[in-house]
Amino acid sequence: MTVNVTDVNLTLAESYYTQALSLWPENCGAMGYLAELYMSQEWHEMALFTLEQLCSECGASHDAASYAKELVEAAAGITLPDSCVAVDAMEELGGSGAPSFFPNLFPLAVLSLLFMMIIK
Repeated sequence: MTVNVTDVNLTLAESYYTQALSLWPENCGAMGYLAELYMSQEWHEMALFTLEQLCSECGASHDAASYAKELVEAAAGITLPDSCVAVDAMEELGGSGAPSFFPNLFPLAVLSLLFMMIIK
């Protein structure tokens, strides 16, 4: 299920998700919605990276991971393995296997994702 709203402030939504993750890094729902937000903006590498974090933290069978995986697969036109390992899929999309942080990406998202990687 996706939410279709015409007046959406995606920058603000992203900042809320990343703030939630900075306070609770294991928040599977926030990671899933963040992956969905990145896919809606066609930030495939960030979506795949977030999906990888989600699967690593919550497991591929978690509802949020399954839902985000389906969205990423549908939007990117790729099929990810059942294990939900997304790094290899970045190469299919022309990525490097690691997220490339886009210049217009909200700075809080970058800091929050780095924080999530550091505390692991």
